Amino acid sequence: MNGAVVVLEYTIRVKNNGEVVGFAKNIVDYLSNGLSFSSELNPDWYLGADGNLYTTVLKDEVINPGETKEIKLILIKNMTEKNTGLIHNSIEIADAENDKGIADIDSTPGNKLAEDDLSYADSIVGITT
Repeated sequence: MNGAVVVLEYTIRVKNNGEVVGFAKNIVDYLSNGLSFSSELNPDWYLGADGNLYTTVLKDEVINPGETKEIKLILIKNMTEKNTGLIHNSIEIADAENDKGIADIDSTPGNKLAEDDLSYADSIVGITT
């Protein structure tokens, strides 16, 4: 196991649950400890000075009410003899807008609170015999 590389591909689905056309201007992945980021594998993402990952790939994409857009993120975990276990990765809409200038009624973008603009994926890396 020591020296193995685990590649995690996340599919992020951004859905407009509202009643007006919206835009996901900025999406943040709160990079989990132990994971690494490659800009070659993720040309639409960048590593911020705060250690989080960001993408603005949907900033100009119209998301109609009820519509879902998908984006991908690939992260890497370099394995050692002692770093198996749970990987908790969370992602959030950091900035959202709509043509009407109406604020989101049930979530605040970028606040790391469990609202409908924050989601997470748990993965377990372990050994089986």
